[in-house]
Amino acid sequence: MNKFSRLDYFLNIGYADSFFEYWLLNPGISSKRLTRELIKPASNIIGKNILVVGAGKGGELKLLNQLTGAKIIGVEPHEYNVMHARELVKKEKKSEEIKIIKGIAEELPFPDHFFSCVYSCEAAFHFEDKKAFIEEAHRVLKDGGVFIVGDITKKSNRLHNKIIDDYKAMLNTKKFFTRDDYLTVIKDTFRKRPEIYDITDKNIKHLVEGSKLLIKIFEFIEKFPLLKSKIDRSLKKRKLDLSTFLEDIRTTKLSYEKSLMEYLRIICVK
Repeated sequence: MNKFSRLDYFLNIGYADSFFEYWLLNPGISSKRLTRELIKPASNIIGKNILVVGAGKGGELKLLNQLTGAKIIGVEPHEYNVMHARELVKKEKKSEEIKIIKGIAEELPFPDHFFSCVYSCEAAFHFEDKKAFIEEAHRVLKDGGVFIVGDITKKSNRLHNKIIDDYKAMLNTKKFFTRDDYLTVIKDTFRKRPEIYDITDKNIKHLVEGSKLLIKIFEFIEKFPLLKSKIDRSLKKRKLDLSTFLEDIRTTKLSYEKSLMEYLRIICVK
């Protein structure tokens, strides 16, 4: 998907109103639209500063800078991603407006009351201690600042099972937060009730519908050797094999069909 959408430095699950828009119109539109939807509550911070926790390879930092005009600082724990993000910023000549720092969500290397917005998209499920992340986000936010998270979470009323364990392994997380977890920790930390929106049908649903098609295509992949060769090369670069890739697709499909996981958009003003 990164290759086809020309978003080598940027990719998230995305946000779209229809399956057609999500998969067929342009593979890059839905990814960028999710960022636009998430940052909307902070639209009044134009010209100020945004902390992005989980900066990835830098593409989202660039887009947030374009959307808001704010100065962006990204925190990212993985050296490989930090290197690529810095390369992108240098290439785009944005070094004065976008900075990338190696660090972790639970120990943000910034003073109190420093940022107008703390933003994290599809990173929180990786964090070792999500409560510590929320407390740190509160600490570095200015009064009136906005805390924004897009996160894949476990439904509160679902018991743990093998599909959830497989999903955890796929996303490299030790524990998923639930809606109730976020409500409790944010209210205890911010002393305010967050706004929480379920946008699962805007992204995971479309991803699952596409996964069904992919599974069907892969049943006949041997009949298309050129396509199979391209897919194999792409997976190899990401240190995956076809069987692992297909298993990940099936896990995502089952988690949605059995209503185990959801995608939450979380907003809280300090």
